[in-house]
Amino acid sequence: LESFIDLIRGYFDQQGMHMQFNVVDRATLLDAQKHPEKYSGFAFGMGLERIALLKGSGCKLYNANGQTLLTSLKAGGNGYSGIMANFHPDLLAWLFNNYQTKPEEAEHLSAILSMASFTESPAYPCTAKYYLQLEGIPMETYARSADEKAVTAYQKEVMGQLYHLNEQLRKYYY
Repeated sequence: LESFIDLIRGYFDQQGMHMQFNVVDRATLLDAQKHPEKYSGFAFGMGLERIALLKGSGCKLYNANGQTLLTSLKAGGNGYSGIMANFHPDLLAWLFNNYQTKPEEAEHLSAILSMASFTESPAYPCTAKYYLQLEGIPMETYARSADEKAVTAYQKEVMGQLYHLNEQLRKYYY
């Protein structure tokens, strides 16, 4: 138990922002290894199993992972709820509205947005607020959940690069 607590503390000490646990007993876990088809409703995958589980239920899945967004949309996901929507909501909307009718362009944009997702930093949401300033939206970078002083010159440079990338993508896709 102490090792588990240390793992959680270490994750959040490194500015981790979200953690999910699936609690099952040992017998269930061993059976899931032998018979994975019986356990498709558990959150053991990247969301596709969850989409299948939700079909016909009236519930909808909004993916929060930029790297798997297009895959989840193709599988029946309903949209995106990740933090990268702070950086390029219009491009994510284009992807959502066009992935079926313009699949090659959607694959291209998805690959670029997937890589852009790696610009997320421990100083989020301060970095998002800094980015929105670059977009011309006046706001402070203060946040309750992160120290705005943690936004380094490097992170500002990365946000500037993301801003310029998004400008070029908007010219291409709009």
